Amino acid sequence: SAHCSAFGMSAAMIRNQPKIDGKVLAVSMDGKTGLISINKGKTDGVQRGFTFDIYDGAKYKGRARVEYVHDASCSAIMEIKAGAEKPGVGDNATTLL
Repeated sequence: SAHCSAFGMSAAMIRNQPKIDGKVLAVSMDGKTGLISINKGKTDGVQRGFTFDIYDGAKYKGRARVEYVHDASCSAIMEIKAGAEKPGVGDNATTLL
């Protein structure tokens, strides 16, 4: 039926995204929006739409949504930024905090 297909597979897949831990490779902050690169990609099971929480030790920096997936890395847009702390190269990134 039509209402079932409205949800598609993506919502279920995102809800059930596997635990993937990576590191921030690069950060490009432009005003409010920011694009970050993470060292996990297609070969690690990353898919477009996955979200990564970005943190450095106990310091939570925000959440990024994957837009582009490459074999060994991905690019994600910062959706939520926590406080004044900007994501930095070497920060931790995880799909399940």
